[in-house]
Amino acid sequence: MKVLVLGERKVLRTLVHQFLLQRLFLGEKVALLEGDNTFDPYFFSSFFREESREYLERLLVARAFSAHQMARLCSRRLPSDVSAVVVSQPFHLLMDGDLPPWERRKLMERALEGFGKIAVPLLVTSSTPFSGFKRLNPFSRVLECRLEGEKICLTERGKLHGKDRGLIQLLGRPGERGLEQVQTGPAQGR
Repeated sequence: MKVLVLGERKVLRTLVHQFLLQRLFLGEKVALLEGDNTFDPYFFSSFFREESREYLERLLVARAFSAHQMARLCSRRLPSDVSAVVVSQPFHLLMDGDLPPWERRKLMERALEGFGKIAVPLLVTSSTPFSGFKRLNPFSRVLECRLEGEKICLTERGKLHGKDRGLIQLLGRPGERGLEQVQTGPAQGR
């Protein structure tokens, strides 16, 4: 399953942290491709305490600082033992206004094609919406993310997001260690 989650940066960062914590607590190896340079190893170390090294060794982090680096990261082959991939904020780099439109389009197409080739669950977050790439759109779901109280709520284009097994499988089941904050049920106030 490939999911694109749109929302505010702060809320998306929390979602990414929750997702990574949950996967690491389950003993999985996860790849994080960053376009916003917000990964904080000290935040994760505080959760893992004495076992920090054991957990953080299962987290592969790659950061991009330009549109070209992001397109290259998104199209690279991943290690075979990675069980999930998170790509945080790729589109603000890929739609760099300093690049000519033809080059932005080429880089975006390269990244989207790379997403399509990823064979494990993929979570992409963005506070920058994108359009015009329907032919290459690899996402099975596009969700909106927002904070309600202390819970993260996910909705799909105005629909309430109830018990979608694929999404719950990707994000984890509520109540599992490390994911208590994520709510995948109906949103309040809509």
